[in-house]
Amino acid sequence: MQLRSPASPASIKRLPGSPHLLAVFNDFSGQFPFVLPASTYRGRTPLVVSLSADGGATWRAGKLLESDPLANYCYTAIHFAGDAVLLSYMDIREGSGSTQRIRRVSLEWLTAPADPLAERAKAILHDGVEHDETWIKIHAAEALLVGGEAIAMRQRFLELAPVSDSLLYRVGVWRVLATTSPTKAERAECIEQVGRVFLDPDAPDRSQALETLCKLGVQLNGSLFVRVRSTAADESDPLRPLALWSLAGMGDQDALRRIASLLSSPIARSRVIAAYSLRWLRIRDPATLHLLAQAADAEQPGTDTQAYLLSAAFALDANPARRPAWRAGLEQVLALASMNARWEAFNGLLGHSTSASLSQQPRDDQTGDPGREPVAEKIREESVARLSERFARREQLWVQRKVAEQRSADKPKAEHDHANGHMSEHHGSSRRGGVAGGEVALNRHLI
Repeated sequence: MQLRSPASPASIKRLPGSPHLLAVFNDFSGQFPFVLPASTYRGRTPLVVSLSADGGATWRAGKLLESDPLANYCYTAIHFAGDAVLLSYMDIREGSGSTQRIRRVSLEWLTAPADPLAERAKAILHDGVEHDETWIKIHAAEALLVGGEAIAMRQRFLELAPVSDSLLYRVGVWRVLATTSPTKAERAECIEQVGRVFLDPDAPDRSQALETLCKLGVQLNGSLFVRVRSTAADESDPLRPLALWSLAGMGDQDALRRIASLLSSPIARSRVIAAYSLRWLRIRDPATLHLLAQAADAEQPGTDTQAYLLSAAFALDANPARRPAWRAGLEQVLALASMNARWEAFNGLLGHSTSASLSQQPRDDQTGDPGREPVAEKIREESVARLSERFARREQLWVQRKVAEQRSADKPKAEHDHANGHMSEHHGSSRRGGVAGGEVALNRHLI
């Protein structure tokens, strides 16, 4: 690879006792998602490390350090310390000033050849991208983006764009394309497609559209902003927690306080979205973290809701004294809980686990239980089952609509049925009756 970056300078230093050069820079090669900035003094993300064994003539594929599209990472100082390297760099965010970050990176990780387990994981993810027709396809693609395959994923999803409205995961197609858009104009076009879904009152995937706007960090305006604000003000609207997330992401402190109050809501889904959004927003407010820690400890054990609360509390270090207990709880989720809960437990542990600790978790061919199905196949089967349960009725309505439209074509004056469309979510509903503590069905799972 070549060192392609904006105006920010790369930092390069030779590894002690080695011919290898270490470079830390903002990678615009296309290996990782990036957006060309309007100003050469912005867009200093992602932050990547790479090695060269020939004096800088060629460089190995980079490894990702930071990727927040709203941040600017620059001015890296490199200091070698034993078996690691300390990286000090600025994290500059518009409207919130700058922060100096110091990160310790293992030299073993930097210099290691391809990990067989990682290669096997990539093969499974590629299989999901090519053959799965649920939201697993989107999650697999997003995992591969982090792994440095932005160019390939963008090309694959550009092929899906013309037929996206026929897909269960159409919002996800535009999310991947928005993430990998090399220009702000192309990114804006993708966001417009997502916004169109949210503004359609009859679209069954409005929640996915709004959540995607949150995850993309979109600064809303116009009709989108008006609709989100009205949704946030309507306590009876099931999308209210997501709307509050969107507003909080734009700096609305009142919306953040309302999200924190949802941590004690009697509605399980509201508690889930509150915790999930706080993790995504990387909240550092002490009062909010205190409420999150209390909610995590108060949640009924063994429920999907507890997994989301533990994940957020652990990832945000809401109470350092409780981290060992929360980690143990998440590891128990990985061993015993549902697909949705396991997915969120892994999200919470990401960045806080090593390959050694992850290898302790059951893999496809090492479950430790001869009677237990392979993990990947189990997730796939659970996803299909959930889709079937939740959307069988919606598919029936779609068929009825098509029949009615055909009859209408034969008899222009005949009345015909305009049932809702055929899009759907990836996980569907989770019905778990009789759970103590008021646990209710999570009718729409986060994507």
